[in-house]
Amino acid sequence: MARERADKWRVTSRDAPLSACPAVRIVWGMVTEDDVRRLALALPETVEKTMYGTPAFYVRGKWFARVREEGDVLVLPVGSEEEKAGLIAADPAAFFTTPHYDGSATVLVRFGAVDAEELGELLADAWRLRAPRRLVAAFDT
Repeated sequence: MARERADKWRVTSRDAPLSACPAVRIVWGMVTEDDVRRLALALPETVEKTMYGTPAFYVRGKWFARVREEGDVLVLPVGSEEEKAGLIAADPAAFFTTPHYDGSATVLVRFGAVDAEELGELLADAWRLRAPRRLVAAFDT
């Protein structure tokens, strides 16, 4: 079952339900790179490119998710450093950071500690941060 994140850590209160994306099929359990790809590419105008030699996902030229070199960790932008700290405090088994990301509103997510539904929500939140406002508005309606 997906973890419930406190509303104060949500990027927007107008989050579309994951089921609103017809290409998304929820599979419970540990996620894989293929799950990341499937969920990210289900978001509007998302393309996959490489960043530092690993898969990364972009919306209109702005990255919103990247698989780290380890292959089982995802890099995601979040709304603020406070949101990052809240995620890490709420579930340090799933969310963490490294000194490289200190001072940045970027969180690391362990594949083995989240399920597909939560990952989909995290990707959609990150996508909303980077997508143009009109595209987000169209997605959320």
